[in-house]
Amino acid sequence: MVASRALSILESVITNSTNPENVSIVQKGITVETLTKHIGSADSELQLNTLALLNGQLSRSSGSDRQEIYDQICRFQVRGAIFKSVLSKAVESDMAHQLYVFQTVSLSLLSARMQTRFDPNNKLHMVSLQALPQSAFPEEYGATQMRRPAIQGSGPGLSGAALWKKLGFVNSNPTQDFNEVPPGVLALECIVFFARNHLEECNKFLLDNLARRESHQCPFARSGIALTKMLCDIFRIGDAPLDVGGNYMPMFFSTDSFFEEVFSMCIQVLSKTWREMGASAVDFSKVIAMVKKQVTEVLKSKPRDVAEFKQGLWEMTYAKIISIIEEEKEKVEDVTTRARPVVELRDRIKPDIVELVKKQRLTHLVEGAVFPTFTPKGRTRGAFWFCRLSPNYRVLHWGNSDETTQSIPLESLQNKIPVSEIRELIIGKDCPHVKQSGKKVASNLVFSLSYEADSYMNFVSSDEKMYSIWVDGLRVLLNQPMMEQMARDDIEMLLNMDMKLRLLDVENAPIPDHPPKIPPDPPNLNFFYKDD
Repeated sequence: MVASRALSILESVITNSTNPENVSIVQKGITVETLTKHIGSADSELQLNTLALLNGQLSRSSGSDRQEIYDQICRFQVRGAIFKSVLSKAVESDMAHQLYVFQTVSLSLLSARMQTRFDPNNKLHMVSLQALPQSAFPEEYGATQMRRPAIQGSGPGLSGAALWKKLGFVNSNPTQDFNEVPPGVLALECIVFFARNHLEECNKFLLDNLARRESHQCPFARSGIALTKMLCDIFRIGDAPLDVGGNYMPMFFSTDSFFEEVFSMCIQVLSKTWREMGASAVDFSKVIAMVKKQVTEVLKSKPRDVAEFKQGLWEMTYAKIISIIEEEKEKVEDVTTRARPVVELRDRIKPDIVELVKKQRLTHLVEGAVFPTFTPKGRTRGAFWFCRLSPNYRVLHWGNSDETTQSIPLESLQNKIPVSEIRELIIGKDCPHVKQSGKKVASNLVFSLSYEADSYMNFVSSDEKMYSIWVDGLRVLLNQPMMEQMARDDIEMLLNMDMKLRLLDVENAPIPDHPPKIPPDPPNLNFFYKDD
């Protein structure tokens, strides 16, 4: 308990201090090795404060100092300790946020290389580039061979432009392929990592290419560069961590070479998808887009480690992705016919569906929800409050609670405000608790209610679903239309279901766009009726 409180105090010193010397003193006084031992503790609070202090050290340092701390993190296998001791049990919201911060700050260390162009005068860059053919073709350019691949020109055997073309570079001078930022030289590092650490898979990629016609070959280096850029976008490399919210990936903590290992899995799947699509050079961007969809779909399942991620990617075939895309299209497209009678029927029943969704939103508000406490200084760790609407929809009640609270009786909530006194619903960056805190908060999760003079109820939702339900529920209370995409999706889904039920009797029957023409009146009304 004493150690946990001491770490919490040190974290506050680092986070709130404006004197760089205080940060340096804390870093020298408590080493990464000591913090690693605390992470391995069975005390959840000690683990939380330890990780918060480590995040503080990483966040407040920069340049070589941050890299030095991160090198120690790798040396003492901090990620492994987190994976073994923290992720082996249920993760509370505060710990989940600290894991997300650690992940984001760690990945941001790739930003410098992502934004660095290849420099022919940089010895490290040249050594890495020379190492690529040596790793990919060890028998011809291995360490025991006297020859080294030429960057330009030609030489004995496969060298110069022919070599780099075989490796899938666009330019005869391969240094020019790494001028685009992002991904810069980070792409080169990932490609070399794959060639060195997954030699068998790398050779399979290259040999499969040689078996195809030249127009249908998958360019190895070009693919690696595009994949690196794609992964930088997916993992938002370089973005600062949000002050509230954020999702962590369990598999990030399963290896110290997370980005490179994910790259290695993705480039193998790219080759597989290229083959399944029967792609040619003109389809390159389509294949990259397909692989991005594969990766994002697998990441939704939150794989625990890289091996599980690889298995998920391997099972996410081209055919399966096409099926997923088609299902998504069916959700957003009108699955019923566009005939005029059907459109008119939809317009007639839509108001009832809208009222049903409004009632559902108000029901959620009556049930209530827990929100984290947010002051002008930022998020108050471990503090929460509960808010709910009265069953008659006239009063909002709220009061302090804990994170696990499911429901609180109205009489136990001491604070209340009549709905009639609410002046305005404020969302996003205009919320006062966002402006006052000065910290980065997910603008798609925050909203406020203003009442009386300069009085506000400030909300921070746990996820986008909760935000959408509460914001639209409050709009309904204030006689405003629902504006969130989730409400539109719910209305569309219920409307489509109702339409399908109503049109069951005319399934597969042609429905004309217009009603049949009414025939003209007869010339006279002298009808003949047969006598019985």
